[in-house]
Amino acid sequence: MTTSVPEALDDLAADLQERHGPSVARAGRPSWLQLEWIQGAWRSAPVLDDRGLFGCRVPARFGAVAVVATGRLRAIDDAHEPPAELRSGFAGGLTLACVVDRAGSVGSHIRLPDGGLIGTHPQAGMMMDTLRRSLGLPTAPPPESVVRVHLLHWMEAIIDAPAGHRLGWEAVLAAYPWISHFSFADADEAELMIQAMIWVHGWSSLRTRVAAGVDECEDLSPADADWMDDGMFARWILDFTPPIDPLVARAVRVATPAAGHRLRAFVRELIDEAEAAQTA
Repeated sequence: MTTSVPEALDDLAADLQERHGPSVARAGRPSWLQLEWIQGAWRSAPVLDDRGLFGCRVPARFGAVAVVATGRLRAIDDAHEPPAELRSGFAGGLTLACVVDRAGSVGSHIRLPDGGLIGTHPQAGMMMDTLRRSLGLPTAPPPESVVRVHLLHWMEAIIDAPAGHRLGWEAVLAAYPWISHFSFADADEAELMIQAMIWVHGWSSLRTRVAAGVDECEDLSPADADWMDDGMFARWILDFTPPIDPLVARAVRVATPAAGHRLRAFVRELIDEAEAAQTA
């Protein structure tokens, strides 16, 4: 195995793109590669599994992994990945090759439709997360706190409550999934428990529960959750988590006016607390 430098990995990515790009474009799907250092040069071995390197643990003889892909690019203002060097709203095709070695160094070659290159290396996102985890490397930290996932399940439980009458504040609190089997002296105690549960059941706890088969996650097996780390798991879950505000609005309509007002205020408090903890 050799020690890579970023410039060498950039050159390797450019070479892989040139060699594999045309076949990838024809196939219409990415090509995942394991790279072995043999006699002073990198030799590539294609990954034949339909899932590419997702869920894979690359054998030790391979010192790096890569992906070559084509696609369409759109810069957006609100994303879980570092921004590309594009103005918001730009859309077009691109070709890319990304390489990660066992030291965590990244090389890339990302060409835009006009022939220009993106000069920054991607650091997060499903492709980069997959490359890193296949080598047993950590991914970027979770992009936000887990509070939105907790609120999603809570709002859905409120919305799905049996019809017939509007819910008071105590019933709204009791619908929170992680405390529904507890008894409380009063609403204040229930609110404190919800705050505690969000702290206790963070990304690591949620991933561990899915990995152990305690909780189910759509399109993610226990083995996949175990293979991920917290950052990759968070990005996976957040990509499928809808905006919370519309769900809160629906939940408020199920509650009494007073309970709906308290729900909005408490949700805002929980989000503010989570954001403050995330940036601390």
